[in-house]
Formats: sequence, C-alpha cells, structure tokens
Amino acid sequence: MSYIHRAPISDDTKEMVWDNAEHNQVDENGQMVSPNGTGEAITEDTKVDIGHKPGFENKHEVEFSEKAGLTQEQHNELFTNPGTLQIEPRGENRSHQFENHDHNDAMQNVSAYAYSQDSNIAANTYINPSDNGKAGTISVVNAQTGEENTICSYELPSSDTQADLSTNATDDTASNTQTDDAAETISDEDSYDASDDDAYTA
Repeated sequence: MSYIHRAPISDDTKEMVWDNAEHNQVDENGQMVSPNGTGEAITEDTKVDIGHKPGFENKHEVEFSEKAGLTQEQHNELFTNPGTLQIEPRGENRSHQFENHDHNDAMQNVSAYAYSQDSNIAANTYINPSDNGKAGTISVVNAQTGEENTICSYELPSSDTQADLSTNATDDTASNTQTDDAAETISDEDSYDASDDDAYTA
C-alpha cells in the first residue's frame, strides 16, 4: 500500500500557477485557453482544476518518491513546483485523456526533474548501461532501505540517427554564423533575457 500521498498545493503555489496560466495559456486574443490543445476557453464560469502537466502525473511522482525512499515532507517539497502544474478545464483533467500514458517516458521525466532539484537524489541516482552501451536503466537508491530500485529504462539513438542529428546541427551552425562586424551591430535591445519571463520551469 502506498505511504506517499498527493502533495498539497499551497495558496501561494496556486497563485503562481494562475499567474503562469494568465501569461502562457492565452490565445492570440488574450483569452485564457486549455493547455491541452483543445482550444476550450477558460472563463470566469469555467469549472477548472489545477492539474499536473503531462509527465508529472501524481501516480508517477508518488512512485518515484516511494522508490527513492522520500518522506511525505520531502515529496511535498519536491513536487509542488508551480512549473509542473497547470490550469485545466475540469472535464479535461478528470478524463485523464491528456496525461502521459507511457509509463517509462513519464518516469524518465520525473526522475530527471528530481535529479535536477535535489542534490541528495542526484547523488543516489545511477545510470546502468547495457554491455553494448546502447541502452540501459536508471535507478535510485532508497534513502530508507538502501535498496537500489529501477526507475526506468532508456535507449540511445542509433548511429544513423546520431549522424543525421550531427549533420543538421552542422548545417544550422553554418547558416547562423555571423561575421564579427555583424555581431557587433546587435544591441542590448535585441537580446532576450529569460529572467523577464514569469514562467516557472520544471
């Protein structure tokens, strides 16, 4: 039986999720819409939920925390980042239609997020390649029992795919190369400062 429960969302976090939605979930007319691509408008009369973004579903977060041996307090702190949540029409959220139904993919996502957020989790996370190095598993050591638990598997792109990616990257670099003189004409007004964004990243 699961000992980890859904992380409660504080009023401050709810406010930040709403702020994010008001900036990032809007159409060309400034109308807040569903983040799920349905185009449904979210108005004052729309019944909504604060739901998890695809790949951060509660069941995947709970599974990770239990395999990592986190306490409920640690789970709550880790998985209440407003960047992992979104405002959804209630019917869409509760239909579960827009969730990530690929268990392995979702666990890759959650484990990568946890690794980036908590140094203790990072120190206890292991990549276990296969003999040929083309695939493997990712595991985490349970902080309470010391047992190493598999979180997900992975497979590296084939050499053909890697060659294609390398060629595309080379082409992109060549097409975007500027001379020193041209680079000097770019003013501060043309630069993009990500700190100006209100979005919280996961």
